[in-house]
Amino acid sequence: MKTLWLRWWLVGCGAWGGVLTARGAAPEAPPSAVRAFELSQLDQQPKLTEEVQPEFPFDMRVAGLQGEVLVDCVVDEKGRVRDAFAVRSNNPWYERPALEAAVQWEFEPGRKDGRAVKTHLQRLLIFRVLGGNDRKRAEGLWTVTKPPNHNSLPPEMQWDQPPKPVSTAFAVYPPAALRQKIQGKFRAGLLIDPRGRVIKIEVEGTAPPELAQAARAMLDLWVFEPAKKAGQPCHAMLVMELNFSGNDYGSAPLGERARAILRELERTPMRIVNLAELDAVPKPISRRPPTYPSGLRGGGETGRATIEFFIDEDGDAQLPHVLESSRPEFGYAAAQAVATWRFEVPRRQGKRVIARARVPIKFNPAEPVAGAPANGVKK
Repeated sequence: MKTLWLRWWLVGCGAWGGVLTARGAAPEAPPSAVRAFELSQLDQQPKLTEEVQPEFPFDMRVAGLQGEVLVDCVVDEKGRVRDAFAVRSNNPWYERPALEAAVQWEFEPGRKDGRAVKTHLQRLLIFRVLGGNDRKRAEGLWTVTKPPNHNSLPPEMQWDQPPKPVSTAFAVYPPAALRQKIQGKFRAGLLIDPRGRVIKIEVEGTAPPELAQAARAMLDLWVFEPAKKAGQPCHAMLVMELNFSGNDYGSAPLGERARAILRELERTPMRIVNLAELDAVPKPISRRPPTYPSGLRGGGETGRATIEFFIDEDGDAQLPHVLESSRPEFGYAAAQAVATWRFEVPRRQGKRVIARARVPIKFNPAEPVAGAPANGVKK
């Protein structure tokens, strides 16, 4: 069995102020894509009637790694969960099982003026290792420690309490780079403000351009509990060593289903069908809105991107890639979001198949944290 939690390390170097180590394997909550009432607006809040517990990933349990996932969703008029997505998680390996559980929850719907209505809500799922020796060694996925040069940093960058990752992500490996066998190990520096936001990202010059863009899109999703000095939030600087290797380790893990689709594209591409050939266009189950690129914030620029991807036989989006974008940053940010999406299982003549799809996405600078997907999947 392969251990998921080795091989990704964040290390301090030069003038950077922290050592962030991955032991293993977001921005503020974006608005739900579905219009719904907030809990405070209701006369009667939704009541959970059937709760499905998420499956604890075996490798995470063996590693003794804990995690938290905040799920955003809408409960419709019939008490069913719609458009669930992970707002944030401090361990990306737990996002999929959290969403798989969430879409099976059932509620007595919320009510407004006596009628059942759509309700927007969030629930925090905690994956905690319990029992025996696991209780003693259970840890989070990430830890930050001081580097040897910490005392030589500018005073405003020196902290007593390190920043703590509360929302993290893995990168999306650009499919074109995978096919061309472009790999790389390189470093990215992060500047974290007193709110815990990543406000600047610097990728070292030796990084392959497409991998550097993918890394920036990933790091735009990271949020920290801020560092503190004398009990007050302060700035912090960290440096991260990234590893794009095309396997199920590193900064952009590639699962077996994604590799299987790559093999199909090389050997038997005709087995991958277009949406028009399906019995019905798969409806979206989970769509996390994309995040506006940090490098473009403040410029007042609207953006667009069209992403092509594959819906696998379980309904998961795989291998998103940019068909066109008004700027490369918008394309990579859109692909980063689409990689987390999930749909109904695609079927042709009743059988599960892999389907090719594309989606247009728009970015609005008035919503610097996240822009909403436009229109949905196209045929």
